[in-house]
Amino acid sequence: MKKNIGEILQRSGRGMIRGFHAARPYLWVVLLTLVLNVLCFLPQTFLSLDESIGFPWQLSLADGAAPWWLSRANSDLFRIWGELWGIGLFLLLIRPKKIWWPLLFSLLIPLLLIFQVYYQVSVQLYGQQPYLVNDLALLREVVPLFLNQVLGSNWSLVITAGLMGLFGFLLISALSWDWALALIKVKGRRAVLLAWVLMAIPVLWLTIAGRDLADPAEHRSIRWISGSVSSSLDIPTGTVVDVLPEGIDLYRSYFEEQLETKPDVYWIFFESYGKAIAQDSLMRDRYQFFQDSLRREWDQIGWRSVSQYSNSPVKGGRSWLAFTSALAGFRLENHLIYKDLVEKFYDYPHVTRWFKEQGYTTTRVKTMNKQEASTPRNLLLADRFYGFDHWFQYDSIPYQGFKYDVFGGIPDQYGLNYAVETTRSRSDDPMFLFMITMSGHQPWFPPAPVLEDWHLLDSIKEDPRHIPLDSAAQANLYFFYEARLREGTRERYQNTVEYQFKMMDQFMRREADSNSIFVLIGDHQPPELGMSWHFNFSTPVHIVSRDTALLEEFRKIAFVDGLYTEPVGNKPVQHEALFSLFVTRLLARYGAGQPDLEWIPDGLRVPEEE
Repeated sequence: MKKNIGEILQRSGRGMIRGFHAARPYLWVVLLTLVLNVLCFLPQTFLSLDESIGFPWQLSLADGAAPWWLSRANSDLFRIWGELWGIGLFLLLIRPKKIWWPLLFSLLIPLLLIFQVYYQVSVQLYGQQPYLVNDLALLREVVPLFLNQVLGSNWSLVITAGLMGLFGFLLISALSWDWALALIKVKGRRAVLLAWVLMAIPVLWLTIAGRDLADPAEHRSIRWISGSVSSSLDIPTGTVVDVLPEGIDLYRSYFEEQLETKPDVYWIFFESYGKAIAQDSLMRDRYQFFQDSLRREWDQIGWRSVSQYSNSPVKGGRSWLAFTSALAGFRLENHLIYKDLVEKFYDYPHVTRWFKEQGYTTTRVKTMNKQEASTPRNLLLADRFYGFDHWFQYDSIPYQGFKYDVFGGIPDQYGLNYAVETTRSRSDDPMFLFMITMSGHQPWFPPAPVLEDWHLLDSIKEDPRHIPLDSAAQANLYFFYEARLREGTRERYQNTVEYQFKMMDQFMRREADSNSIFVLIGDHQPPELGMSWHFNFSTPVHIVSRDTALLEEFRKIAFVDGLYTEPVGNKPVQHEALFSLFVTRLLARYGAGQPDLEWIPDGLRVPEEE
């Protein structure tokens, strides 16, 4: 009896082993298919972990939203990669004999996955579909500057990242090669082909049903990367600025009017100061409390404020597009439009030239380091286009204190005060000053202290926070600064936002003329933890002055009192409308003959193709 049981178990075991060996090719095909499919959606899921729900069917649908099996904003891996299904179908149908077919797909699949990473990073960071032509221009002109700022002369991290990327490419290529060969050589081809063809039903249905959805491609339950590749190769409508809109003549009409009273004017862009800080549930209360407290302090010393939101042309980066849109009154959605505008229209009638025509001395402050990484031609073109009388750059600011970040480390308080003090020593004319802060730049390093006497910042030679550094941090520029990122991302971000207001508070109390006007603007959303992607393009804009009659001009167009504006229920303006909005309000209050000039609520934009 025991012998019979033993024989039965042996035969069963051998049968299971034979069954496993017979099924192994099919299991291998299934496993490789699942692995490659997951790799397609891994970047999107990884970049939005804080907003992800594990299973899509657990989502609660909003009114009017597409069902989860068609499209969803949730980042999850339960999706189908269309090209992978199509390539598999081709291999099963044709079963090509030539070895170069699996070789072709072993290169194509990792290239499509690389594009998917590029696409998802662009969407998460900028909140916009990428354009290859535009990003290639950025790659040539901006990336070397950024890498020099972050790494200095130590490129070991770039080399390491490059080697890791090459290893990842080769690994995915090997998996794709094995997958293609497995499909070509699999036994029982008809059964596998039948299963693959049955997949055509959900693939085609999801593709057709999803075509009419307004949801972006990355939300769809089926992902066709080739469609995104095709759309990214199209240059956006009107990228080349060949014909400026007729509205440019309205800007020129502003130059015919004169101010009778000429207060100093400061346009200060706060880096990464977006509406997210007023909407994010983990930041909103602290932000509102700080803004309301500061407003009460300013009210006590005579400074009044009105605020609103303004829609930036960008979401999580490319600050030069945001502030140039505001200065020029012209919407710059990508770097190609910016290049055309700067290169072709050096006599463009923007806000800086308007103030110069009014008899102002115009000054720009830019504390970012490594200017030599930009080409001399680009700097000359920018200088010619903006036309400032004085441009204080990193090398012309004699800061001697501790460097607080990888972007040059000059405190915003120091750069602003030095530029104003130096400009006043050179001219008695009223001043128009433009500056974009550096302290608000991602990843939001701990900012400098705000001192009553900004000159004393030169005397701080060591980190005032005395953060201990290990040997790696002391030996490498990147880790030297990364070691200071001790607090959570939102905590660091709010610290830098508050620093920028405290810095302005100190300046207004001690240095500003009592007639001065401040325009404090956010350039774009903070680009981390989904804070750019999950919010719209709106950024706060504050007008601060002692002249309540001037502020009343802004109240007429939906600005509200104070430094805090509710993030819902408001009527935001546009960054490209700020030039005409501000100049017409200024002329209405201080212009000769009280001119009633028209402003352009939508600003100027590249003409649409007919």
